[in-house]
Amino acid sequence: MACTAADIWDEAYAARKKPDNGVEFTQKRYPTWCNHLHACLENKGPYFAGKEPSYADFALLNAVRVVQFMFPRESLSTTALLRRWQTSMQTRPRLAAFLASCEPVLMENLAHAS
Repeated sequence: MACTAADIWDEAYAARKKPDNGVEFTQKRYPTWCNHLHACLENKGPYFAGKEPSYADFALLNAVRVVQFMFPRESLSTTALLRRWQTSMQTRPRLAAFLASCEPVLMENLAHAS
């Protein structure tokens, strides 16, 4: 699953730099990735390795958040199960505290202009 996270991140990054600004990725590839993640989570749950979060959950959370950052205006296809997983990860007390206190490293060439 950690390798899957790396693949998602890499594919999103490459797609964002293409002439279509990632339209094909957000409409076709990301939904495919989400379906794959949904199936994996559904078979294990509530985390990707079972009852407790593992390295894979944190790696996948990073990949999902990166995609959401790179494509903030697109309607990214996902599932209710993945949204619940993301919420449960981001509301873990120590992670929530980190996310509330950190300053994101923004790569202007990847973010959409406001």
